[in-house]
Amino acid sequence: MWTSPRSSGLMIDIWSSFSIERCCSRSKNFIQKSGKKNGCLSFENTLRMFNIHGPRQMLKQAKHLRRIARLVSRSSLGPGPAGLNSLQDRLIQVYPEVAEAIVSKRPVVALESTIITHGMPYPENLRVAKEVEKIVKNNGAIPATVAIMSGKIHVGLSEENLERLAQDTSAIKTSRRDLPYVISKGLTGATTVSSTMIAANTTGIPVFVTGGIGGVHRGAQSTFDISADLTELGKTPVAVVCAGAKSILDIELTLEYLETQGVLVATYGDSLDFPAFFTPQSGFKSACSIQTPVEAAKLIDANLSLGSSSGIVLAVPISKEKAASGEDIEKAIQQALQEARNSNVVGKEVTPFVLQRVNELTKGQSLQANIELIKNNAEIGSLIAVELCRIRKLKEKKAVNAQGKVPGFPDSTTEWNRLQRPVVIGGSNVDFIATAEKIIPEASNPGQVRMSFGGVGRNLAECLARLGLKPVFVSAIGSDPLGVMMLKHCEEVNMVTRGIYTSKVNHTGTYSAILSQNGEFHAAVGDMDIHKVISPDNISAFEEPIKHAPLVMLDGNITEEAIDHACHFCAANHIPVWFEPTCIMKAEKPFHSDAWHSITYVSPNLKELRTMSSAIMKQQPHHLRNNDMDDDKEKDRPLDDIINECLHLCKPLLKHIHCVVVTLGKDGALVCRDTAADTPFPTAHHSSHLPTRQHSLVSARHFPALGPGSHVLVGNVTGAGDSFAAAMASFIIQGFSPDICVKAGMLAAQYSLQSQDAIAPAVFPENFTPENVEVCIPWDANDIDIDIS
Repeated sequence: MWTSPRSSGLMIDIWSSFSIERCCSRSKNFIQKSGKKNGCLSFENTLRMFNIHGPRQMLKQAKHLRRIARLVSRSSLGPGPAGLNSLQDRLIQVYPEVAEAIVSKRPVVALESTIITHGMPYPENLRVAKEVEKIVKNNGAIPATVAIMSGKIHVGLSEENLERLAQDTSAIKTSRRDLPYVISKGLTGATTVSSTMIAANTTGIPVFVTGGIGGVHRGAQSTFDISADLTELGKTPVAVVCAGAKSILDIELTLEYLETQGVLVATYGDSLDFPAFFTPQSGFKSACSIQTPVEAAKLIDANLSLGSSSGIVLAVPISKEKAASGEDIEKAIQQALQEARNSNVVGKEVTPFVLQRVNELTKGQSLQANIELIKNNAEIGSLIAVELCRIRKLKEKKAVNAQGKVPGFPDSTTEWNRLQRPVVIGGSNVDFIATAEKIIPEASNPGQVRMSFGGVGRNLAECLARLGLKPVFVSAIGSDPLGVMMLKHCEEVNMVTRGIYTSKVNHTGTYSAILSQNGEFHAAVGDMDIHKVISPDNISAFEEPIKHAPLVMLDGNITEEAIDHACHFCAANHIPVWFEPTCIMKAEKPFHSDAWHSITYVSPNLKELRTMSSAIMKQQPHHLRNNDMDDDKEKDRPLDDIINECLHLCKPLLKHIHCVVVTLGKDGALVCRDTAADTPFPTAHHSSHLPTRQHSLVSARHFPALGPGSHVLVGNVTGAGDSFAAAMASFIIQGFSPDICVKAGMLAAQYSLQSQDAIAPAVFPENFTPENVEVCIPWDANDIDIDIS
């Protein structure tokens, strides 16, 4: 993260934050084992906790400690007295998980606490706070809820402190003005937008998510009642993701005041309409609009790079489907404002009074809208934080390489030998995803259409690139505007594009899918003739990188001739091949010849597996049979029945293919192999020590998609399988154990399901360490008994 250059003197209590009540499970277990009853760790024990046992490891971790020291030296809320060394005098306590993310330059999202103590009643406030933090984590960022506990600013809260805060009716609503009083008295304070911005900027967190910002109150021309949020935005460079300003305020004057303060106001979406908290439109316009997390991240990055002292307001309208009736709420607001005046409610007490009264008048309608917009803001804000982190890291890498050759597509054989990148050969498409609440055949269905970048091969390559493997990607696009956009996106996600052929004859492939509102697939149309351009001759141009690749991945979009050529060339050079079948119509391509004998891995779903098995057995493809089971009956099948069918269908494939990974949607994945389940997966670089393959079904292991009591909020299903295959392949290439490899795929699939993009922005190396994969996917796989007969 990026620390404020303007401040100095505040001592941040890092070591004391490792307390029994506050620390993460890893440090908690260590403390309990080491017998430290007070929960306070020495420097040496802290190093031991992170398994630092030698000078090399200590030097590596010392870099993190120096970054923490920089946080200390650059941070302050004001001039720091010389004697701020004892724990009781320190003003900020950073939760261990947040501190580690900051020094590791991982994405962090700041969250305020007034919304917990003054925004909604207990236990609703606690439930929503936990859900918001979970949304942030699911998108690959770390939540840092800010509050004042016992006179100390906490950046990040433990579950115990979060619950304590949610039940504390005496918590003081704390703005910039109130900080000295609340801290000096050792009180509990709920941070507003302004004080949360101060804490975020002090600790180097550039993105902050809240419900809505304060503003200029109605009648301010005589009362001068202007929220401190606005002045803070003018002097603190933090991006505030919110739902605009509440309509109880004078929104027109609020926007004018922000302009005077030099604060950029941008609406997230395709409209300039500035939202009014409960409603998507206030009747006033923002200065500009942004449509994607990448655009928003670039905007924030530019503001940070300029060294601007002002923040940014990113106004996210609540969705029209979830917005409460604007007219009804507006009437309730006017009534509540009049009641506040009649009751002499003034100052900072007005907003909580009005919100509570509006909730009563609308019979909970406004509270539900409030909850939905907070969750929506957390979803958007965390995606922006992830993209901002990626952009800043990419800029750092480019700066390091500014004196030499910019990393790209190497030309020399020597460099290919050194890099040994995986190779992906497959299709690139621009996806148009249409979502409707109800699908009515032969009718115009109202809904939303979203454009994104896809193609199975391209998805595989992007996921590998996001995980830092820098794949060689061989594909084809048109020289049309869609192709230009495709290349630009690939470069933005750090993909090498020199292997992508640009045709002046064919246009860029497109894929149009129709989904239900819950993300379920209904139908699709693919315009993909350009994939025929990926010919054996095109593939031959990349023989050198293929020879030195640890793994080659093919998708079913390319022609049978191209698949045959790639498979035979890889076999001649002892390079494992992973075939991703793409769809039931393309899954059988390698099985029309002996090309499939050279395949090491395949990753079909159940329907694709049926097609493959039928092709080998010279039977009619399963999807063309009259007795094919309809989708509704498929959903109701017992899992044991599905697994038994998979085992039967896998047997003919395993005569030549080493590993069949069957993706089962909500039921997870089934891994069938011709060796023992714990045998390391083969690549070109570590397969000599493997036992002799049996060329038959030897082991099967089922990996559940979710643990007991857990669930995933599905955004779309178009990229989950590709994310699974690429992440699993990346861990295989790195030589990790089989279970960790499969779990990495499961984690990437989960991220994809929750994202609007095929490959989720949350896919990056820091989220895909073996330790983090185990934390996110802790449940065990189940071994399946194999019938030898």
